[in-house]
Amino acid sequence: MKRTVANPSASKASNAAGFGIVDACRSRQRRHVMAAEAALRAGDLAMPQTRSTPRFAQTPCQRYLLAARHRPMPPRHHVRICKYDPASRDEAGRYLPDEWTAFSDIGTSFEGVVLTRAAYQQVEDAYVDSALACLTEAGIAWLEVRDLEHRHPDVQVFEEGDRLDHAQLAPALRAVLREQAWCAFETDHAYVHVGWDYYMYVGTPRPCPGSIAAAEARGLFVESTDGSPYSDRRR
Repeated sequence: MKRTVANPSASKASNAAGFGIVDACRSRQRRHVMAAEAALRAGDLAMPQTRSTPRFAQTPCQRYLLAARHRPMPPRHHVRICKYDPASRDEAGRYLPDEWTAFSDIGTSFEGVVLTRAAYQQVEDAYVDSALACLTEAGIAWLEVRDLEHRHPDVQVFEEGDRLDHAQLAPALRAVLREQAWCAFETDHAYVHVGWDYYMYVGTPRPCPGSIAAAEARGLFVESTDGSPYSDRRR
C-alpha cells in the first residue's frame, strides 16, 4: 500500500494560519482586558460581589471574563418600589387607605395611628437600602446627579453633575425622599428616581432578584414597570 506523504509546505502554511488566528484572538482579548481594567479603575464598572470573585478573579484575563458578564448595559429592568400594597388599590389603580406620603407627615395621624419619627425612619432606611442593593447586584458603582432643583439651603451633600458612589448616594437619596431637594440619579446604565407620594423607581441593566426579595422582606412592594415616568422629563 502506498503511503501518502503530507506536503510539508502546505502543513507549515496551515499551521501559520492557525497560529495567526490564535494570535489575533489573544490580541483582541488583551485589548478587552485593558479596557475592562481601565473601567474598573475609573469606577465605571463595579466588580460583582459574589463568593466566587476572590477565588476566580486573580489575573487580568479572569477579571475581564467575570467583568464582561456584568458589563453595564442600558436599563432593561425597571421596578417601582413603594410601601403601598397593590391589593389595596381599586380597579382604576387608586390607593384606598389613608397613609402618609411625605417626611412632613411625621406627627400626623392616619387612620388613628400617629406617624412617629422612628416609624418613618424605618421605611426610609428600607428604601435607601433597597436602591443601593439593586445597584450593587447589577454592578453599578455610581450614579450622576442630574436636573437638580429645589434644594434646601441646608442640603450641601451633592451638586449638579456629581458622580456619587454608594456611600455618597445614601444621604443624597435621603434628602430627595424628604423633599429637601429633587434630582434624578442616573447613568446611561441605571437610574434611581423618587417621585410624588413616596414612590421610587429603579432601573438596572440586569435583574436584581436578591435585592427585590430583600426589599419585600422589609415590607416594601416591588412591581415591574415599563420604565420610570421621570425618564422622559426632557422630551
